Formats: sequence, C-alpha cells, structure tokens
Amino acid sequence: MTDVTTATSLMKMALALLDRTDEQSAACHLQAAIDAIEKRGPMLPGDTISEADELRYLGPIPIAAN
Repeated sequence: MTDVTTATSLMKMALALLDRTDEQSAACHLQAAIDAIEKRGPMLPGDTISEADELRYLGPIPIAAN
C-alpha cells in the first residue's frame, strides 16, 4: 500500500465521521481533496448518482402527512 493510498483511505474514514456529525463545510473540502487524488472532476450535465449517494448527500426527504 502506497502512502497516497493510505492517505486516501484515512481521508475517506474522516469523511464518514464528518458526515455523521453534520460538518458539511469540512466534509466538502475533504471530498474535494479525495476527488483530486482520484483524478475525478466535477459532475457534468447528464451525470447520475446512486440512490445511496443521493440519500447521503440530501438526507431523508420528509413526506407530508395528509
């Protein structure tokens, strides 16, 4: 395992912790760092995300009771 692989793994663990504690600003910067290491660009029109990622990004969407 290279130093970059280890660092990326640690950042992903930290990102999960930040997501759980609602530290959105720090999580956003950490995600950008992970994306840079993995050489991923921003999403483009027409790109899609999985339902699991959508839930992680948006959280549960409440449904109004009648």
